[in-house]
Amino acid sequence: QLLKNMPDGVTCVNAIVGEYTGLVPFHYSNDFVSTTDPAFRARWEDKVDFHQVYMMQVSVDELMRSFPPPYDFVSIDTEGTSLYILGLLKPYLEGTRMIVAEDDGHQVAVEGFRRLAKTTNNIILKR
Repeated sequence: QLLKNMPDGVTCVNAIVGEYTGLVPFHYSNDFVSTTDPAFRARWEDKVDFHQVYMMQVSVDELMRSFPPPYDFVSIDTEGTSLYILGLLKPYLEGTRMIVAEDDGHQVAVEGFRRLAKTTNNIILKR
């Protein structure tokens, strides 16, 4: 539904993003907890049926070359690896005005941003 109503000027990238480009194990479910993180999978495997496949991951650097910054808004929802991905993105966030990321139960701080709001699972940061 989101893609059918995508506003002009918004680019949606549906990709596994990480430190390197290559095949990675992806633990998917028919629920909301698919992940590349084995520890995250372990926390949920008694509640969710996971299946493992291998999918292509693109490096943050390659993603940035394909879709160069600046960005007004960045959303990161990677089920267990959001803070890791946010760390990889930090060099590319100049000009970004707002970030939404799953906090995975950890404190989140990004230089130059202040916490605007905190939900059960997400942190919203603003310049």
